[in-house]
Amino acid sequence: MKVMIAHAYLNGYGGGERFVLEQANHMSKRHEVRILTWEYIPEMTFAGFRNHEIVELKSGSSSLNKMIAWSMRKENFDVCSTHAFPSNFLSFRNRGTVWYCHRPDLPFQDSRNPYHLALKAFDRLSIRRVKKVITNSRFSAEMIKRYYKRDAEVINPGIDPGEFRPGRFGDYVLLVSRISPEKNVELAIDTMELVQNMKLVIVAGWVNRKYYRKLKIDRERVRVVENIPDTELKKLYANCLCVLQTATNESFGIVPLEAMASGKPVVAPGRGGFKETITEKTGFLLEPEPEILAEKIRYLYENKGIARRIGRAGLKRAGLFSWGKQMKLMDRALGL
Repeated sequence: MKVMIAHAYLNGYGGGERFVLEQANHMSKRHEVRILTWEYIPEMTFAGFRNHEIVELKSGSSSLNKMIAWSMRKENFDVCSTHAFPSNFLSFRNRGTVWYCHRPDLPFQDSRNPYHLALKAFDRLSIRRVKKVITNSRFSAEMIKRYYKRDAEVINPGIDPGEFRPGRFGDYVLLVSRISPEKNVELAIDTMELVQNMKLVIVAGWVNRKYYRKLKIDRERVRVVENIPDTELKKLYANCLCVLQTATNESFGIVPLEAMASGKPVVAPGRGGFKETITEKTGFLLEPEPEILAEKIRYLYENKGIARRIGRAGLKRAGLFSWGKQMKLMDRALGL
C-alpha cells in the first residue's frame, strides 16, 4: 500500500519527529512510504530520515501561506497518516485522513485575536473531517475532548529498551528537553542552584534563542549541549545521577522512558503525561518547586543504593513501552 506520513517540521530531536521516523521505519518494510513536511533540515534532526523519501511543501515563507498549502494539498495514497498541527488540514482534500495529535493545547485555542479565531475555526473544521484522531496519552485525550469534542485513541510513543545501558551514578543531573518557555527550563536551573556538588547537563534538541538568552546560566555548574549524536546522549543517560524534567504541561514525554531504560530515577512535576510513565517505584512526581525537587536530588545523591533500586524498577517498566508494540497498534489504527 501507499502511505503518506505528514509532519510540519523535521528540524529537531523531539518526540514528534522520533515517532514519525519510527513509523516510517516500521511501515516501509511492507509499504511504499513518503514523508511530507514543510521544513526538513537533515543536520538538525534524526539521521534516519535520510533513508526515506522526503517531500517539502514549497509555499512561501509565511505561516499562513504554508497552512493554506496543507489544506490545498491532494495526495494519491491509500493511507494518509498526519502528525501534529497543521498537517490535520490535509483532511480537507484527502479522505480517510488519520490525525495523530501530539499536543492539542495550541496557543491560539484560547486567544481572542481575530486571526487566531479564524485559524481556530479552520482548525476545528479540519478535525471534523478526519477519519480518526489518535494521541499519545490519556492526558492529551482529555484535552482533545475538551477542545475538539472528539474521542481519541491512545497510542503511546515508545523506545527501544535494548539500545540503552545503565552505567555509574555520576556527579551530574541530566535534563533532556527543548529549550523553550513551555519546558520551564528555568526551574531546572533554580533547582540545581540548591544542590551542592552536582552539575546540570542540558541536552537541547531545539532552542528558542530569545528564551535562551534570558536564562541565568552559571557556566561553571551548567553545561548546555545541542544536537548531539544518539551515542553521546545515551552515554549521558547511562552515567548521570538521575534525570530531571521540568515541563508542567507535558503531553507524554519520551525522556522518562529513556531514563528508565538507562536504569536512572526520574524527578519530575506530578502533572500531565508524566503521571502515565513515572511511578512511585521508578522516580518522584513532585510539586514543581525548586526546593522540593532539590531535596529529592540531594536524597538520591546521599543514597546511591536507593537510586540503584529505583533504576532497576525503571528497567522493568521501560520494557512495557517498546516501539514494536506501539507500531503494531498504529498498523491496526490505520487499517494496515
